[in-house]
Amino acid sequence: SLQQVPWMINTYILNVQVELSQGTREIGSFRTYDKESYKIKKPLIENPETAELSWDDAKEDPELLKKKKKAYAIRKQAEQEEKTDAQKTIATKRALEMAYRFSQYERFYMPWYFDNRLRQYCLVDTLNPQGSDNVKAMIMFADGVPKSEASYRDILISLATTFGNGLDKLSYEERIEGAKRMIPVFESVAENPLLEKNLKFWTKADEPFQFLALLNEYFHVFIKCDQTHHFVSSGRDATCSGIQLAGALLRDAKTCRL
Repeated sequence: SLQQVPWMINTYILNVQVELSQGTREIGSFRTYDKESYKIKKPLIENPETAELSWDDAKEDPELLKKKKKAYAIRKQAEQEEKTDAQKTIATKRALEMAYRFSQYERFYMPWYFDNRLRQYCLVDTLNPQGSDNVKAMIMFADGVPKSEASYRDILISLATTFGNGLDKLSYEERIEGAKRMIPVFESVAENPLLEKNLKFWTKADEPFQFLALLNEYFHVFIKCDQTHHFVSSGRDATCSGIQLAGALLRDAKTCRL
């Protein structure tokens, strides 16, 4: 069943992430590195007394030598941190490259497998619905479902859940009311997500890119009304994993539905 589900790239989210990747960013699981902007974001402030001081000159004064060694250690630590931060961006780069490759297709499919506990995992390790927030947000269903009263309720619950900040701990009805309070800013955020005030709004969500994907879809389906179907997944927490595993082990459909 899972392998028969067609997916497509959410080009709206892909384009937002491509724009953000031009500089050094850290938005949840989304991390990018650019040498010039990194230096601006994390400048190395050195003591003027030791910055231009040569090792030979420093050796002539024990106190200066001590300061020079300390400054050198700070510089080496900063260089190592920069190297580590740059390496952390590899996963983001791979996901963006893969999303760009598949953005030309109207639909694609993913292979799945069961592990020895009968849990289901996607064989694709770059773009899949089990990935990190920025990865999940870049893919959506190729076959949408028409908007309805049920889909209106679902998307509001999902907006509150992905926004988090306490909203995700409330009842479904309270999540719906919490999401409704945010609706007035949806048009501005959807149309200009990188505007500074809008960027600050959606990036404070617990799952920022999934929240932005849902926000954009809500805008097109229920505000602008130029879209009649939903394509962004509307997730729910799995709170009964023990029952899920028991149902899978017993091959019992009724238990699995529970």
